[in-house]
Amino acid sequence: ELKHLRFLDMPSIKSLPDGLVKLYNLQTLRFGPLYSALVSIFPKGFNKLVNLRHICTKYNEKIGIPFGLGMLTCLRTLPTIDASAGWGGRLSELQSLSKLKGRLQIDGLQHVEVEEAKKVDLGMKNNINELILSWDGDDPTVDDLLENEKMALEALQPHANLSSLRIYSYNSKELPPWVREMTGYGGSPLSNLVCLEINNCNKLE
Repeated sequence: ELKHLRFLDMPSIKSLPDGLVKLYNLQTLRFGPLYSALVSIFPKGFNKLVNLRHICTKYNEKIGIPFGLGMLTCLRTLPTIDASAGWGGRLSELQSLSKLKGRLQIDGLQHVEVEEAKKVDLGMKNNINELILSWDGDDPTVDDLLENEKMALEALQPHANLSSLRIYSYNSKELPPWVREMTGYGGSPLSNLVCLEINNCNKLE
């Protein structure tokens, strides 16, 4: 009888056990390394773990976005999110996770539509201090795709108290206004920013 368990550390696994969804008091879930990042490891009904606060992976392995992640509104910590992994959920699952704090990294943004990016609502997640946004480094030549990248980055404008911002493999020729002007949500300057890295964005003019 493990219903009072609050911390669970799983070894290298192909999938998490179905019985996990009965651990209603679980607060921290740590697992990995993963056999494959292409298939969701979360069992059906894992969104019943409403007290879960921290999802951690060993070696900071990426995870996809499982369907129902947005129902875990107590979450404070997530590993790197790979928006290109087909785990059943969409990036908009992050909208309701208002308690996220610390570091947030989102990879695979080339697969994210502008409306999905808007729903992440980063401007209202005031406890995130380190934000990493990454595309896959492919070289799209279609103007519509490049414009989508720019508008998606525009939609991912963070709050003004951010201390670290990293942007990787962005393919558009121009950064959106909030990056050029270093302003957070609402137009306030990113006055607490101590680290800025823009890397492998070779098309910027």
